[in-house]
Amino acid sequence: MSFKNILYIIFCIFSFLLLNNSILKEYHSENTVNQNSYNELYFLQVGIYNSEDEMKEQLKNIKYYMFNIENNKYYTYLAITSDLENKNRLVNYYASKGYELKEKIYEINDEKFLEILSQYDLMLKESDDEVIESIESQVLAKYEETQNDFN
Repeated sequence: MSFKNILYIIFCIFSFLLLNNSILKEYHSENTVNQNSYNELYFLQVGIYNSEDEMKEQLKNIKYYMFNIENNKYYTYLAITSDLENKNRLVNYYASKGYELKEKIYEINDEKFLEILSQYDLMLKESDDEVIESIESQVLAKYEETQNDFN
């Protein structure tokens, strides 16, 4: 075997190792990004109220909402989604009804709820505006079933 052949083989091995390392780094970074974004959910908050009566009065035209009491304030939510397009659609839908929603992003690790939410997100993408509130009421109810933080 000549010196050129040995040098060529060493060059090929080095190139393979370098390429393999860069491919693995890219795979791990993409996998990490997808995993993190999967758990980040958009909670669409409609308001913060000082009392339950005030909350009920302000939201009397909404069929279903979820609230959480923190520091004697009622934090109310109308929707949860993991999908950016759905989030924008929900914000626009409720804006057309006169409600300004504020986006809150929370990381949720409950696999059962995340699986259910992904199914509802698919339904929401395929649905008409007439069923948005119905779908979101089911999402909120499922979330309340699985979490202890909400009333």
